[in-house]
Amino acid sequence: MTSMYGSKRQPRRVFGEGEGLEAFYQTMQEELPGAWALNEALRELWQPNALSHDWVLPDNFHVHVNVMSPVAHPIVVNGQKMSVTTYENLGTETGLSLGANVVHSIDGLVVREMARRCSYDAEKIGYLREILDEIDRTGTYSTSGELSRNHDLVETLWKHYRETGFLSARILEVLDTENLALVLNDLPAIQSLLDTLPAKPFPVLAIHDAFACHPNYGNDVRRQYNRILHDIGASEMLASVVSDIAGQPTQVHKYGGNLATHVLESNYSLS
Repeated sequence: MTSMYGSKRQPRRVFGEGEGLEAFYQTMQEELPGAWALNEALRELWQPNALSHDWVLPDNFHVHVNVMSPVAHPIVVNGQKMSVTTYENLGTETGLSLGANVVHSIDGLVVREMARRCSYDAEKIGYLREILDEIDRTGTYSTSGELSRNHDLVETLWKHYRETGFLSARILEVLDTENLALVLNDLPAIQSLLDTLPAKPFPVLAIHDAFACHPNYGNDVRRQYNRILHDIGASEMLASVVSDIAGQPTQVHKYGGNLATHVLESNYSLS
């Protein structure tokens, strides 16, 4: 499993050198071409001698990962020379941690989106639906004209959506009539987000990528999980993350064709 996080040591330990190891790598390339290509690309994305790697996810979560390197310190104890190793924030030419860190950061995004989608504020969602209904009926809506205290956050979340194609449910928590003008150029995206929420909110508990809820809402949890995976797959989130790490715009080739659509009908993505 750790080979998908860039490990070379573990496959060599399991298969040894020679034909077995070669067959393993050939199998990974043939059977999991997209995942394996991403694994290789993330290893090559390491920024030599950088003190940290940083990227921003569509819900405006800022990921900051320091590069920690082992440093040996010689000491003498009771006349015996020995060494104590500490980890310090020092850049390295190469590293393997980016694959795991990028994947786990998106795991964290999934957890946050699950909580927002499943445990939403029913009163706030009802309020937003009323505003959209008013716009649909009359072509306009009522506003005081005052600057919303959430103006900057809505603007930022909308910017992330325009750049990645992934609209975080966090925006539903901060939208109101005073900042709705920021998203008027694509109200169907807001409506679609509202339409894919569960019929009513419910508590969901998460331990990393495991989710628990009352049995009455089991299928709602599965549908929300599939929806989030679909939205990630249909987005350009990976290109955004890679661009942030590389410090320059970078395009990412997608494998799998219509994979995002198939995920919506998956019975076992969460099981």
